[in-house]
Amino acid sequence: MATREEAQRHFKKIMATKEPRHEVKRGLLGNGSGTIRVVGRPDYVYVRINGDSTALHQCVSHKVADIEGTPVLLRKLDTGSGWEVYDVDVAMLADVGDGWNGISRIIPTHAETHEWLDGAPGLDPVNINLRSLVPLRCYPKDTTTITVRVAPLRYSYSGEAKRFAGGDLNLTSYQPAAGLARYVLTYLDPRTNTLGAQPGGIDTYSAAIDLPVPTMPDIGIPSALVRVWGNRSFLDETDIVDYRMVLGAIDNQEVHGAGTAGKVAEWKSGSVLQSVTAQSHVPNAATDLSDLTVKFNSLITYLENTGILNTA
Repeated sequence: MATREEAQRHFKKIMATKEPRHEVKRGLLGNGSGTIRVVGRPDYVYVRINGDSTALHQCVSHKVADIEGTPVLLRKLDTGSGWEVYDVDVAMLADVGDGWNGISRIIPTHAETHEWLDGAPGLDPVNINLRSLVPLRCYPKDTTTITVRVAPLRYSYSGEAKRFAGGDLNLTSYQPAAGLARYVLTYLDPRTNTLGAQPGGIDTYSAAIDLPVPTMPDIGIPSALVRVWGNRSFLDETDIVDYRMVLGAIDNQEVHGAGTAGKVAEWKSGSVLQSVTAQSHVPNAATDLSDLTVKFNSLITYLENTGILNTA
């Protein structure tokens, strides 16, 4: 049996391993107006004790993310002067704000932490890649065929609002022989509101070889480059190269190469200004300049005769 002295020594040894009991307070992170960090004190944050904006403390914080309104637990610093944020107050999370569909939120509203504003990215910005956008996204329909599915798109063409409901495109006919591969450009033809495919050149299949990119059709809204190769009768995500022109997209309907029949507006002498017809035209510098001079003089004459232009 242990003596009284031995029992006391054993008790002191146990107590020496225990951390001192700290006074604990509850609060909400931030000053209530969106400011969390204290200017000039990089290690400190504002905390509203018990959610009271008039009871604002400046506390050391290194363990909790800077999200306005997060319920936190505070304890006295070991120095005895000041407070530190040492954990999220899990017990209070269910009481923060309104829930979604009757279910309490796990953390308070914090959308701004995921935004990336000019010159002021959030603490946890979310980058949106092109593949994440749904309209006209091209992806494998299944794992057994060389067929892609293209998502719906709302767009405007020739002044008309249109809606493509989405659809499938079988690319089996573009499959090359074994050991070879090609890109097939999938696109939406706004004239017919249907999907189209434009095959590219065939090359040896290899991850080190850049396959030839198909020529863009005169009229079309590009969706994706789809790699089709002869050794496989299905597609997966690695075969898709997103080709949607989200930024700086142009309507390709009037884009033509040099020497190709384009479209110009012809001024009709003696007609009102709205009477303009489109005609096929092959560019030629000499004849175009002469023709333009004649049409310009005709326009000046018309404006003078109607009183719109006074050259006197």
